[in-house]
Amino acid sequence: MAARNSRWSFCSTGPTHWLSHVLHIYCFKWSSVPTDKPLIHLLLRYNPSNLLTHLKIASAEAEEESEKIADLFLDKQIDIESFVQQFMEKRKLCHTRKGKEEKLMQMADRRY
Repeated sequence: MAARNSRWSFCSTGPTHWLSHVLHIYCFKWSSVPTDKPLIHLLLRYNPSNLLTHLKIASAEAEEESEKIADLFLDKQIDIESFVQQFMEKRKLCHTRKGKEEKLMQMADRRY
């Protein structure tokens, strides 16, 4: 039994989400093979909770940038054509990211 525990040493303890389950299966299946650290790094990098956090940050940044563009227009520092073009670009980006954020949250709710 001690040998089995050492095989799992690089895996997270106590599965808290589906990624942990994938890691545990991977660790069990390939326990006799040397650890594939790049694969584990990718699995952790694309963890749904990490993606959700980064999407929230990115959408907040896009929203903040659109507000700055609006302030520049209100202060008459940019003309209307550039305002419309820049503002619409940032708002579209913001709403796209928020939509992806909501979709990821729905997917996560279905899995747990």
